[in-house]
Parts: sequence; structure tokens; C-alpha cells
Amino acid sequence: MALAVLFVEAFGPEGAALISIDHGLRPEACEDLAAVEALAARLSCRFVGHRLTRAPTGSVQAWARSARYSALSEIAARHRLAAIVTAHTLDDQAETLLLRLGRKSGVRGLAGMRPRAYHHGTLITRPLLGVRREALREALRARGMVWRDDPSNDDLRFSRTKVRAVLPALESAGVSAEAIAGSAALLAAADDTFCRDIAAWWEEWVRMCPSGSVRIDRGAFGEARHDVRRQALAAAVKYCGGRQYEPRARLSSQMEHDLLSGTPTQGGRTRALFDGNDILIVREPRTTPAMALPPGAPVVFDGRFVATAAHGAPALSVRLAGSECAARVPRVAHKAVIAGAPAVCAAQGGIIAFPTLGVWRRGVDKNLVEFVKMPDPIGRGAGRADGLAPRDTS
Repeated sequence: MALAVLFVEAFGPEGAALISIDHGLRPEACEDLAAVEALAARLSCRFVGHRLTRAPTGSVQAWARSARYSALSEIAARHRLAAIVTAHTLDDQAETLLLRLGRKSGVRGLAGMRPRAYHHGTLITRPLLGVRREALREALRARGMVWRDDPSNDDLRFSRTKVRAVLPALESAGVSAEAIAGSAALLAAADDTFCRDIAAWWEEWVRMCPSGSVRIDRGAFGEARHDVRRQALAAAVKYCGGRQYEPRARLSSQMEHDLLSGTPTQGGRTRALFDGNDILIVREPRTTPAMALPPGAPVVFDGRFVATAAHGAPALSVRLAGSECAARVPRVAHKAVIAGAPAVCAAQGGIIAFPTLGVWRRGVDKNLVEFVKMPDPIGRGAGRADGLAPRDTS
């Protein structure tokens, strides 16, 4: 609420939208949406309310964060928003670094949240990372505004809440939130320098494929500096798996070890195998549900593509093709690419296209649906093909 007020005071309401998401976890969340809608009316902003309908899986907070950012990306695409602006504070940054210390994160994880980042291709900006949470409450009090608290922020079942509870004790011992966040900023600067090395290596030795898979030169991978090799692999797994975050260090290390020893491997919703002189990383197709493609409304599919059905298009959906679609393809690498590629389906009649492979059922308009690949995770990439020639087929 403070972010919304400060943003409108600084830039005006034109072009701004207040987005509120009901995760379906608390019955009173509908009241939160109503409060945000009232605030939007008070600030003369657009209001976009959204309710998540899928049940949570695994860690509730991790699921909520992932589902929230996916929804935000879709809303940003649908409403042509330039960026999503979030109200993460200095306190949030300090909590994040302490949590990641407990997970044995490396430099990138300990760098915490960045002022600018991308999630599912959408720009996320965090202008309040240098501001204490209490300062925002004070800003609202000064304006005579009342905010709403999420009771889960006080639920000690969650790790972040436990860390938040011990921060006052750390502050009394001289370890302030400002000091912790300051260390995160120094680590972020170090990571930025490292990222430039990664980007240069990525540009030379990695190819981003139209299907959403990634090819890494096998010889260059074996000869690369250890930290560059592991980070490039982590970025490729993140992208091909449609994930918001890179895999944990333990998984990256295991996959790196397997590949260096000549063993195909898997992890992070991906498979990594060998194809000639390349390491080929593809999407493992078992975990993504089908999505409807409303005409004219961009949707983020699988964290790798923005899919848009043409205005006036019939009822369409998209899913991962799956291994059954690749059963008659002779090469193992091509089977894997096809299985992890998007397949567009008609309401009646099954699959009509594999747009990212350039394969369309005969007679189907190729302008019926457009797939745009998400930005590369590190560099621009060469954008060369998978080795599968685009063709029409029935």
C-alpha cells in the first residue's frame, strides 16, 4: 500500500495498475482484494484482481511465490505493462540473505534480491530495497492511511517468519539489518563482475534453440573454468526447466559431475544428454499441465514462451508434446527435443501444431498462434536451430 501511494505521488496514476492476487489460502483474502481495489479507486489507478485456482504443492510459500510471479507475468503481458514494481524492503533483503546462508548458497544467492530482475521475461523492479519496513508504515500513518497485515507473516511454521523473529536479537548484538543488506550489496557487485565472464563464455559456446532447449559445446564445457562451467549449466537448467530460480548448488554439482564423466543426467525439470559435439539440455515433459489460449490474450507457458492465439481463433490449448509424440523419431536427441516442445491442441481433433519446431498440420493457418521465446538467461545466444528442419506435415 505504501508503494502504491509513493509511486502515484512520484509519477502520477496514468499507466499504473494495482494488482492484487488471492492465492486461495485464506478466506479473508477476498477482503484484501477489496481493500486494494478501494485504494486503486482512491489513487485513480486501474485495478487488476486475480485468484489462483490450482492447489498448492510442496512448500506453500515457495509455491505461492512461483504461482504469484507467473500470474504477474501473464497480467503484465495481457495489460501491456512495462514492468512489475514490488515493495520488498531492506528488512526483506536481510531476511533473504540469512535464509540463504542456512541453505549454503553461493555468491549469487547471498547477493539477495536485486533492484532489477526478470521473472518469466517480465521486468521486476524493487525501488524500496533500501527502506526499512517501519519507515513505510510511518509514511502511511503520516497520510492517515490504514494498511492490512497478512497473518501468515506471523506464522512461525515458516522459515522466513522464524528469521524475522530473531532479527531484533541480532540488531542488539550489533548485526543490524542495514549491515546485512550492505553485505548483500557488496556480494551483488562481485556477482555482477562474474556474470560478465559468464556472458562472454555463453555467447561463444551456447546456442539457444527455437524449441526452448539449449546446446552447449561439449569440448568447451570440459575446458571451461570450473565456476564459469557450473554457472552456465545452472542458467541453462533454469531456462530449459522453465524455473524462476537456478538449481541448488548440490544439484548443479551433481549434474556437472555426471556430464564431465560422460553420463547423461537430469534435474531441475530437465534432461541433459549428448548429441554429437554438444551437450543438449531439454525440458523433461512430465510436470506441466495444459493451458488454455484465450484469443488475443498473451499467456506465459512453461516459463519459456509467451503464447498468443490470434483474435477470432477457435478454442485452443497448449501442452508439452510428451514422449508419445516423439515415439517414431529415430534419434534419441530429437526425441527429447520434441517431447519437451510445446504442442498446440484444438478443442476437437488433438494436436494441430508444434509451433516452435515449425511443424503444422496441413491446412492449419500458421498465424493462428504465435510463440515468442523468453529472453536468454545470460547472453543473447546464437539462436541456431535444434537440427530439426521446419516442415509441414499431416
